[in-house]
This record gives sequence, structure tokens and C-alpha cells, in this order.
Amino acid sequence: MLTFKVLLSVFLYTNAARAASSGFRVSTSAAGYVATSLGDVVSTSDNNLYTVNITLGGEAFVVQLDTGSSDLWLNTTGRNVQFTNTTDLNVTEGYAKGGVSGWLSFADMTIGDFSVPGQAFVDAVEIKDMSPTFDGILGMAFDTAIIYPVVQKNWGTEAADALARSPITNLFALDPTTPNFFDVQLARAVSPDPNDVAEGVFLISQHDDAFQNITSAPMLRSLTSQHWTLAMDGMTVNGTPFAFNASRAPGVPTGKVAAVFDTGFSLPQIPIAAVKAIYGSIPGALCSPEFGWIVPCDAAPNVVFTFGGQDIPVHPLDLTLTNVFSTPSGNITGCVGSFQGLTLDPTQFVGFDLILGDAFLRNVYASFNYGDYRPNTTFDGQSPFVQLLPTTDGSTMHAEFVANRTAALAQLPPASDPATLVKLGAFSDASASSSASSPDASSASVAGALDESTSSPSGSTDSWGKKYGTTALALLGANLAVGVVLLGLTLTVCMRSQSQGASVRYTPRPFMMQQGDEEERAQLRYDD
Repeated sequence: MLTFKVLLSVFLYTNAARAASSGFRVSTSAAGYVATSLGDVVSTSDNNLYTVNITLGGEAFVVQLDTGSSDLWLNTTGRNVQFTNTTDLNVTEGYAKGGVSGWLSFADMTIGDFSVPGQAFVDAVEIKDMSPTFDGILGMAFDTAIIYPVVQKNWGTEAADALARSPITNLFALDPTTPNFFDVQLARAVSPDPNDVAEGVFLISQHDDAFQNITSAPMLRSLTSQHWTLAMDGMTVNGTPFAFNASRAPGVPTGKVAAVFDTGFSLPQIPIAAVKAIYGSIPGALCSPEFGWIVPCDAAPNVVFTFGGQDIPVHPLDLTLTNVFSTPSGNITGCVGSFQGLTLDPTQFVGFDLILGDAFLRNVYASFNYGDYRPNTTFDGQSPFVQLLPTTDGSTMHAEFVANRTAALAQLPPASDPATLVKLGAFSDASASSSASSPDASSASVAGALDESTSSPSGSTDSWGKKYGTTALALLGANLAVGVVLLGLTLTVCMRSQSQGASVRYTPRPFMMQQGDEEERAQLRYDD
């Protein structure tokens, strides 16, 4: 086992100069979900997975860009990676679906025009339930995930600060004169052709020419060093404000809620009542335990989120997803809501109230600024902050939705309304159909979820991963690499009566979170 002193001497020796800025593209493929048979659901990465290219140890890799996690892990099988150092420290990265385990290793990394010598990463030797479409995950948050505390525990804080930083904070630490921010604009794939690729923007230390006014946008302070968590003013649906519960997250101003920004989370996770506010007012919409809200494919509610007094309209194309299902009566097309209900045990989960993933982030140009951030300390001086510019035009989005949705449906089997889909049994076996992703999936009945008086038992000890991860995976397939927190998609309660005031809670199974260690897990909670 190499010692910290040996590693540090090599690290200092190889600390090389790098360019002052870098810009390159973030991509996602453009296919839609297809259910090949009633009981066998497969999916592609339609607006679900955003990747970038990096070079590590002389080899090229495609990695998911994840603002909801910190570490870098890679599958180096079959690659001739030139390591700068290897260790016998085992690191396990756990996700709501799947995880990886491997050895802490070091290699020179290049991302865009930047070179980072001796970057710490997990050389994965055990990979479970991860998409084969990427080689690993590139964390873009803070130094609070798994690698840093592992090194800190074994070699001390000095070693962790010098050797175990996440790729992005390591990049900035190498040259303090480099502006320490990165910008992201996620593209929206609208073509039904699975070979089409929508390209967004990922810039380090510079702003896109079309968004130079980002510097004048409100500076939204990150509320925690665990992940990019911002105070959200509120949400309106069709012009009506939605009343969120008071936030229990520390540091959230009165009247606001804490929202995590996570490019590694495809479908936003918001309070169940907020999901109902979005989709429940749509005529003909129904709720399924497997897919959440099923809505008419021409439904286009007007949803706006507000941050720092700035309104962010959500494009209707990001509010619903088209799906093709094979039923005994033939192939049919249906649409489901992309904003999902989130319920987590409030005694065990704190720090945020909702997770705004890709379906929201496609509507902004976002600049993530680290301010005076240093690992292993509280936020002193200029705290990390995010600045946002809306990219969706509220005056034209509905016309764009009609044109794009009409074109997409023209290339798919006939669209059916939610009631017809349920009648034909398109959803009745969806839970069981996800068994390829989760062997422990159990069958679910649509009829029970459509009954307003039905709710899941309070205090259930079922594994949330077995009970609810499968419902999301039936929709997302293997492409959803969760970045922030447990995949708490409690879709079976999306139609429960709000007037009952019943508290539906689930106890998550212990696991190593991607976003932090045991201390952080003990602090996380959510209250719907």
C-alpha cells in the first residue's frame, strides 16, 4: 500500500499547467420508451442521460455528468489505463439502483482543455445494475462523497485535501487564478430517431456567448456543502401558486423550500401534493401505481418555478413523456407525467424538500460557482452559488409543444386516453415487467391506485428499493444513475386523499449513498 507521503510527492511533481478555460458539449440520445411486450419493458436514454467525454490515463471514456455527486468512478476493463498510482483501499459507491465497488486509484485526467494530474477515482471491479451506455460517472458537486472520507480516515485530512478531491474542485484547486465555475445547458431531444443526438453546453471557467448576462442573474446561495441545494421561492400551476409545507431543511428562509439541482436525476422528485397540482387538474388524467400520472398526450399545463424572484417556465415537452405499450389489443401510445412524487421518512432524511432533475434543468442555463469553497469546512466568505437564466420562452412553448408532440405521435401507434389505457390493461403488469431490473419486483394492481381511499400502510418496513425503485425503473430502464438520494418514487400514493392527512412513511434500507457517508444519511429527510 502506497503511503500518503509517496503519493503527495508524485502529485506535487506532476502538477502541470493547464488552459484557462474550456468548452465542450453535453449530449443525450433521442429515442423514446418502448414496451416490447406486456411484461417486458426496455428503454433508451431519451432525455435521461447526459454524458461528456474525458481522457484518463491515456484512454477515452464517456461519463455521465452528475451535479448530484462528487466522485469519479470508471469501468476500465479492457482499457490500457496508465495509472500514476494504485492503492489497496476499497471504495464502494452505492446508488438507489445498483452501485460499484473498486480500488482507489490515480491517473492523469483531461477534460476539455484542462489537465488534472493524479486524479483520484474508483477503478471499478464490481458493477451492479449500471447502464452499459456510459463508462462511469463524473461527480460535479463537493468533496463529501466516499473517496474523500475514505482517504481522510486512512491517511488523514492533509492527504484527503491534497489527493482525494473531486475532479472539478481538484481542477480549480490546482490553479487558484482560474475562475472556479462551470456552466451547463442540457439539450432537449425531440426527434423520435434514436440515432439523433441533442447537444447542450458544458463550459468550465467561461460563459457561453449567448448567455453572457448570466453574471447579472440572482446569486442563489447553496444551502449545504453536501450538494447544490438552493432556496426556491415557489411554484405556480396554470397561474395558481402551490402552497408547499414549511421547509425543515436548515438555513431555508421562511416561505421557501430547498431544491437540489441534480443532472444525474432524470425525473424531478417533488411533493406528492405538488405532483397532483400539476397533473390532477388535467381533464381525463388518472394515476397508476406503476407510472404515476397518466395524462392525455395533448395535455400542456403551464408550470413555473421561481428562484430569487426570477420565473422559470417549464416546457410542456418536459412535463410529459410518450410511451408505446404492447397490449393484447395491439400497440398503443400513452403519456405519463415526468414530475414524480417523493416521500421519505422525515426522521431520517433532511437537507432538501425536492429534487429538480433533468426535466427541470433543460429549461435553464445554469452557472455553478464554488465561491471560496474549501473541503472539510463550513461555508466561509463567498459561499458557493448558482445563477440561472430561463431558456424556455413562455409565449411560444405551447405552440412548440403542439408542433413537436403532433410530429412525434404521427410516427407512433395510435394515442389512447388514460381511461382506455387502463381498460386495456397496459399498466396492470408493469411492476412485474420490471423484473429484469429488479428480481424482487412484485405485481401491482391499477384499480387499487385509482381508488382515492387507498393508501399504502403507514410505517411500512418494506425496502423502498424493492417496492418503489422498480416502478421508476420500469419507466427509466438502466439509464437512470441516481445522483443525490434514494429513489423514493412512492407512486402508489399519488392519488391518496389530501384531506385525510394520513402520513405515509417508508424506512429506507441501509446503504452507502453516492452523495455522502453515514453522517449525511442520518441528516437527510423529506416531508410531503
